[in-house]
Amino acid sequence: MPVYFRLNSIANARTRRIIEQTIVEAIGERNGDWFVSIAEASDWQIEIIGTNNFFWKRTFSGPREQDDRGEYVGMAVREAVR
Repeated sequence: MPVYFRLNSIANARTRRIIEQTIVEAIGERNGDWFVSIAEASDWQIEIIGTNNFFWKRTFSGPREQDDRGEYVGMAVREAVR
């Protein structure tokens, strides 16, 4: 279950690493390759492509959704890949 980050443009290095780890943990042990892109502007646009034609894209805006601990992102990704 490799997870590959095609793009992660979150400016803050610490937050960038935390969000990557959060996404990897939320995807969990799944078959196949998973590809993630994170584009930061004023919001975070996260796109995940996985096995069995899985495609998910979501925009995270504001301090609640863009918390630097990754809690909201992790919850959303876990729900999406369920």
